[in-house]
Amino acid sequence: MAATTTTTAINRVKGYHIRPLQEGDIEAVILLDQNENPDPWGAKLIRETLQLSVDTENQSSKNTQAQQRLSWVVEDGSDQVCGCLIATMLLCESELELVLIAGSDRRQGLAKRLMLIWLEFVQQQAVGLAMLEVRESNVGTISLYKKLGFVAVGLRKNYYQALANSNTLNKKDLFVRESKEAAILMNLIIEPTP
Repeated sequence: MAATTTTTAINRVKGYHIRPLQEGDIEAVILLDQNENPDPWGAKLIRETLQLSVDTENQSSKNTQAQQRLSWVVEDGSDQVCGCLIATMLLCESELELVLIAGSDRRQGLAKRLMLIWLEFVQQQAVGLAMLEVRESNVGTISLYKKLGFVAVGLRKNYYQALANSNTLNKKDLFVRESKEAAILMNLIIEPTP
C-alpha cells in the first residue's frame, strides 16, 4: 500500500488530517518547535528539512543513496498545523528526529498516528530498522514507543539538559536547573512487506 493510499482511518483522526509537509508549512512548524519543543531546533534547521525531504506523497527521491528527511504535519479542523513528525532515512535505516504536538491537541492519538504513517512508509521503502531516542523522564512517550514495538537498546547518560519541570527549589525558593538527563535509545526491527 502506498503512503498516499493509506487508509483514511490513519490519515484522519477525530477532525484532524495528516499529510506530507509542504513548503508553506515551514513557518507553522517553526512556531510549533518554539512553543512545544524543550530543545528547539530553530528556524534554520527546520527550513533545511525541505532540502532533504523525500516526496512522501509520491514516494520519490532525487538520491536514494543519500540521507533523506521524511516529514508530515497534522492539521486541525481549521487547517492549522498542530503537529509534525520529522525523520531521516538512509539505505535500510530510519531515525525519528522530532515529533511535536501542540499542547491543546495532545491526548488525541496524533503522535501515534504520525508514528504509524512513518513506520508504514519506511517499511515500503525496504527499511529494516527504525531508531529513536527519548528523554528518560518522558514516561508517556516511552510507553507509546513500547506499544508500537520499540525496545530499549542503550542509554546516553547526561545527554539532554534537564527540563525546567524537573527542577528542585533552592534555599531562596528559586528554581535551579538540574544538569543533565539520559536519553534512552530504542529500536524497532521492521519486517519487509510481503
